[in-house]
Amino acid sequence: MKRKLLVLKTEMELSLRNEVMAHEDFIASLTIDENISKDSFIVDLANVVGALDDLSIGSHAGAALGKDQDRYKYVSIDVSKSAIHNLLLSRFCENTHVSIQKLLTLIRSSDTTESPKHHGRLISNTHVTLSHISSSSQKKFREDYSKFEGEVFRVSLKALVLGVDAAAIEVSSLGSIKENPIVPPVDNKFVHITIWCRDNARESNELLEEIEKGKATRFCFNEEEAILGTLTFHK
Repeated sequence: MKRKLLVLKTEMELSLRNEVMAHEDFIASLTIDENISKDSFIVDLANVVGALDDLSIGSHAGAALGKDQDRYKYVSIDVSKSAIHNLLLSRFCENTHVSIQKLLTLIRSSDTTESPKHHGRLISNTHVTLSHISSSSQKKFREDYSKFEGEVFRVSLKALVLGVDAAAIEVSSLGSIKENPIVPPVDNKFVHITIWCRDNARESNELLEEIEKGKATRFCFNEEEAILGTLTFHK
């Protein structure tokens, strides 16, 4: 049975390769804006790779590519948006920096008015991303985070970071509220909670590099703050 499947797989690969070569000129002529397509392509490709994690030749589940299993885009520790906004309003209300006051004005008016598009948007589902499918897999999600699902963690906050295209709160550490000190791994080099973005929330991942280049500013809290959040899988 395995031999037949391997032969079938080889034949399908050869057939696909021949079709691609036969239509090479047409395929080469297809173009799309890279900025629009890149993120979508990465996520779609990662989903396919994630499905292959569960593929075992000869198994019914593998043949179905795990279609009945849940597919997740990212795993995060979700925190309260209102708690984050209230923290920023209380800690930076007397700060006269123009960028901070613009952000606070946007937060104050968010419940009553819709901001112009050129002002960007506030993030509604505030969270600390632990791992994203673009750099992980469904299998790794399960291995690293299933045992923590639904657990509450303490998120220690270090600073507000403002850039041209994004604003975020820098996270200094994660801590368990249980006696067991084990905490989930974090893939991101810059651990943070995105607060605002001009276009794409993923631009906040570049804030640490922008600080080093002088393109973003870090405003540290006088004392580190802490907030509670719940580990959640997101589709």
